[in-house]
Formats: sequence, C-alpha cells, structure tokens
Amino acid sequence: MRRLPLMVAVLSVILTAGCHDRRA
Repeated sequence: MRRLPLMVAVLSVILTAGCHDRRA
C-alpha cells in the first residue's frame, strides 16, 4: 500500500493541529 505514508503524514498534521488547538 503506497498510501500508508500519506495517511501517516495526514494523521501527524491532524494531531499537530489538535495539539495546537488544545494549547490555544
């Protein structure tokens, strides 16, 4: 599955955004 890296990147971005939202 070549979409694994893409999914990981998307998840990382979502997690980062969630962390920033919680910190805000």
